[in-house]
Amino acid sequence: MKIGDSTYFFTTTEENTKNKNIIKYIHAKPSRQSAWQIYLLYRSENMMPVFWHAAYDSKHFIFDESDVNEIEPLKCFDVLALSDSNLLLPNVEMAEDGLRADVFCTYWNNWEGLVREHIKITYNPDNTVDIKELDSLTLFNYKCDFIL
Repeated sequence: MKIGDSTYFFTTTEENTKNKNIIKYIHAKPSRQSAWQIYLLYRSENMMPVFWHAAYDSKHFIFDESDVNEIEPLKCFDVLALSDSNLLLPNVEMAEDGLRADVFCTYWNNWEGLVREHIKITYNPDNTVDIKELDSLTLFNYKCDFIL
């Protein structure tokens, strides 16, 4: 019996089973735009509906400065100043060789707070990609008092 669940994309394998690791089926040419789209697909499970205990993994992504206004615990703070330091809005930086992209994105989670994460996307010669979560920076520490 499950006590919570997430919504996610999947592909069906040749054995007719579900595979949630759809990133391994992605083929892309290196660019800032493809890196951003790959990142969004990679994080889609955190953006789609969740149920009960799965809400621990839910993230409210900051794609625009107005997104901060929807986060109740931040309404008393001037976190928009983080935009001046390029810490609030998403950013994709391509390596000089064009084969790697660093994706930075900020999200809110009720058990982590406001977090800036750093994901590296590597483009392979066969146009597949590898993703690695590098580090995260907690910009505003917060832990919800509510226990499920």
